[in-house]
Amino acid sequence: MNNADLAETIATDHGLTKADAKKIVDAVFVVISDAAATGAEISLPGFGKFKVKDSPAREGRNPANGETIQIAASKKLTFAPAKAVKDKLNGGAMSREDAGDNFIVITGGPGSGTSTLIDALAASGLRHMPEAGRAIIQDQVAIGGAALPWADRSAFAELMLGWELRSWREASALSGITLFDRGVPDVVGYLTLSALTVPQHVRNEAALFRYNRRVFIAPPWQAIFGQDTERRQTWEEAEATYHVMVDVYSALDYELVDLLLATIEDRARFVRNAIT
Repeated sequence: MNNADLAETIATDHGLTKADAKKIVDAVFVVISDAAATGAEISLPGFGKFKVKDSPAREGRNPANGETIQIAASKKLTFAPAKAVKDKLNGGAMSREDAGDNFIVITGGPGSGTSTLIDALAASGLRHMPEAGRAIIQDQVAIGGAALPWADRSAFAELMLGWELRSWREASALSGITLFDRGVPDVVGYLTLSALTVPQHVRNEAALFRYNRRVFIAPPWQAIFGQDTERRQTWEEAEATYHVMVDVYSALDYELVDLLLATIEDRARFVRNAIT
């Protein structure tokens, strides 16, 4: 596979023109080359690391006549593939933890702008998995179901869990970064916030189905907070949700990164710079 092949694959998979895809491929290689020229290590989670190593001056032999020659010191660029790549090379399936390295969760309380942010990031070309809660509420209302946060919270939580697990499995069959509008730990947080017992199977799934360790969380922001047909929580509930999610994700050994209280464009730029 060469540059043209890469560009054609990207164009096909992401709905781009071949010319635009080629610009992206060329730009990536330029950035990597420029970074390597400074001696920087280039780490691409889920793919591998490029590292510059010094090769000291040494004596060698001229292959034509066998005479001793002096070989000058130089630098070389090495590549160490990530475990996920090595597993693919050897026909093995990626572990849940390796697959999850590419899964970026954006979470937060209701009305904090997470879904709007993910829509903006998706519009810029990043793949995403949609939020469970809103879609489940719409479906339950449409069929007259009772698995709703204002009717049967336990049943609602189980439907959310199934949704998140399906999203996780769908993403694990793909390559590259996938954004998640909340994740399995949010189900633990929802049950905790609702003062309901968190079943052991839910705890097990939150521990087993992992995402990238860095999780973005939107703090409560009254300036953009609002309610609608599906999202009926009060401002006080939105604040409480934020704090519970911080506790749940932290207990599962995730690193929480607060989103900026800024425009959608600035928030999207902040996330993109952090994950690419």
